Amino acid sequence: MSLKLKDSGPEVVELQNLLNQNGEVVVVDGIFGNETLAAVKDFQSKHSDADGNPLSADGVAGPLTLASLKQGAVPAPVVASGSFAGFDLGTYPGDSQMKTWVSASPYRFFGYYLESPFHPDTSFMGKRAALQGMGWGLAVLYVGRQESSRPENQTRARGISDGTDTITKTRSEGFAAGTVVYLDIEPMDVIPAGIKDYLKGWISQMIASPFQPGIYCHIKNAKELRASALEEMPGGSKPAPMFWVSGSGHFDPGTSVPSGSGIPFATIWQGLFEHTETHGGVTLTIDVNVANSPNPSIST
Repeated sequence: MSLKLKDSGPEVVELQNLLNQNGEVVVVDGIFGNETLAAVKDFQSKHSDADGNPLSADGVAGPLTLASLKQGAVPAPVVASGSFAGFDLGTYPGDSQMKTWVSASPYRFFGYYLESPFHPDTSFMGKRAALQGMGWGLAVLYVGRQESSRPENQTRARGISDGTDTITKTRSEGFAAGTVVYLDIEPMDVIPAGIKDYLKGWISQMIASPFQPGIYCHIKNAKELRASALEEMPGGSKPAPMFWVSGSGHFDPGTSVPSGSGIPFATIWQGLFEHTETHGGVTLTIDVNVANSPNPSIST
């Protein structure tokens, strides 16, 4: 079998994934266009066949080129050194869409929204086993306080209540002990004292549970929220909370790492928003992330 310019279909998807796994950078869309042609030629110019003979840099992915690509492929595409790309969106897109993207897209992990008072959507619930079975890594989210003008949301008691709910939902979904759950706190210009109380109440429940606390927040709020969280975790009762930070900047899912956000303790960086992509014929509008792990929430 040989693949060439203007070919399309699942064989081209496999070729594009192999190219990405060998250090080339192409969009996985199942269409052998000029970008894929250039990547094939670049790979051929740098590699030899199984007998040690240089590949012909003709841009045609024939048996010798495909064999060389497969021999050099790594099992999981690393987007940058020590960094992995993932995505999230507020509603579960469907099993068939996720099955397609796990092989056709460059993404290795997916944001998993637990049902919560501030994110009542239930479309993710019950999908953990299926997603992990497909090979997806997961970053688990619980959407917390969102309306800073409502004083009833700015209390330790509300944080304790939501912490208890987080634990119940995480356990009911079958997540393993040690799973990190990220409390979603949306951006604020000034963080009210009540929000810090809310966070501490939530943290107090998480550190008494089998699960690990994490925090999703804007870059501008990360250091202050981390300081508040650590006040609730004296003596190293559990590891410091992991941080999933959002905010634009010099973000490139092909080269960025979480610390490139300017937050040195970040383990996930969300830097591209409402971005529409098509992979394997499936189009989704997503937020794009990079993480230090292909499975940012799950203990190994």
